[in-house]
Amino acid sequence: MLNSIRRVYLITENCLRESIRQKIFYAILFISIGMITGIYFLRELNFGSSEINFIFNLGYGTILLFGSILTITISAQLFFSEIENRNAITILAKPIRKSEFILGKFLGIIILLALFTGIMISILILVLKFGETKLLLNNTAFYADERLLNYTNLIIYSIAQWLKFVMICAITILVSSYSQTIIFSTVSSFLILTICQLQYLARITYSSTDFIPLNWFVAMISYLFPNFQIFNLGEHGATSTTISLMLMVKLLLYTTIYSSAYLYIATICFSRREI
Repeated sequence: MLNSIRRVYLITENCLRESIRQKIFYAILFISIGMITGIYFLRELNFGSSEINFIFNLGYGTILLFGSILTITISAQLFFSEIENRNAITILAKPIRKSEFILGKFLGIIILLALFTGIMISILILVLKFGETKLLLNNTAFYADERLLNYTNLIIYSIAQWLKFVMICAITILVSSYSQTIIFSTVSSFLILTICQLQYLARITYSSTDFIPLNWFVAMISYLFPNFQIFNLGEHGATSTTISLMLMVKLLLYTTIYSSAYLYIATICFSRREI
């Protein structure tokens, strides 16, 4: 057991080191930072919403968009680089199980995603704090000493987005475990991401239909693919209403169950694959 944990740790460490060296990581990171810092100068384009809510919504939208792109591209790239460079053969020739290889890759990538999410939320909080301070100074009579933001909610909301990235990573690793090309893996992962984002619409639209086979099909889709809409805590994001701890526990369990299932299937597929 201890030897297995040590092997997973070494693979995780190596994967994290390799992922940090990837140029795409820095490209997406710097583009995201530039967009988040530039949001403040676009606050006049708030389309009727408050400046703070506009910055919050656009900022988290940026994190979600580029975080999803980073998750899929880095997961597929790191997985296939090991195979194309024949490193996987060397690693698996040692007393290392393929399940340990899959788990180590997964842990290394989600640590990188936690780093990315942490950097992004820190910058967004600074931008929001600057906007909040300026707004309070310019409207002291209206706002008095009222706080416009709940920073605890901002951090909790970022954790929820990271959990979504964790699930996307597990999905990408599953697709990569049987895919023969990185292009197929990347495109398929983006398609599955779209399904996960929109499957709740199909469930709402067709769940009440009288056509029983269609009901069964929609139900099957809703169980096979996670509903990413449950991670959308935007209604709590910048408000004073604190996000409940029980909700976060449910999201954590939801993520753990689906990610574990996807990684288990990925291990089976990878075990039957010729490298």
